[in-house]
Amino acid sequence: MNVTRWLASAIALAAAGNAARASDLTLCDKNMICASAPRTIADALLQAGYKADLGKDKNGDPMIESEISGYSYTIYFYGCTENNLCDSLQFYASFDDPITNGVDFANRWNTQKRWVQMAWEQDKYIRMSYDVTTVGGLTPENFADVVSWWETVLGELPEFFDKHAVKRK
Repeated sequence: MNVTRWLASAIALAAAGNAARASDLTLCDKNMICASAPRTIADALLQAGYKADLGKDKNGDPMIESEISGYSYTIYFYGCTENNLCDSLQFYASFDDPITNGVDFANRWNTQKRWVQMAWEQDKYIRMSYDVTTVGGLTPENFADVVSWWETVLGELPEFFDKHAVKRK
């Protein structure tokens, strides 16, 4: 076997192995909650007593609209292959900013909070996001913990705003 054929064979085998591993990682075993099976995410939210409207985003990827701690939010699905077999989630909420804050305000949040990131977007609104991988699946207990952290952090927003926000004049 010449070097060119050997190299081509090695590359083909490696690519096949990587594709198989990627596919295996996005499969959702029974009793697990996975981004690759969006219905498992929606059902887990519904079972916990939350709203879960499963739909599609502007790119055709799954998304879920829900509410928690008095706030509406969206769960976006990422790492999708052809709008399917996604590997991660982003819990996302945005708020019109009735006060003038900015990057310093968001950075203050980010240095004090571990799980959820705040960003100041286009001088118009505040964005909160919490990214979660589901590669290999989450147990119902793991997913309940994820949702509990999201709820806790969003519940901390009013106090944070009262303490740190700069009100418009």
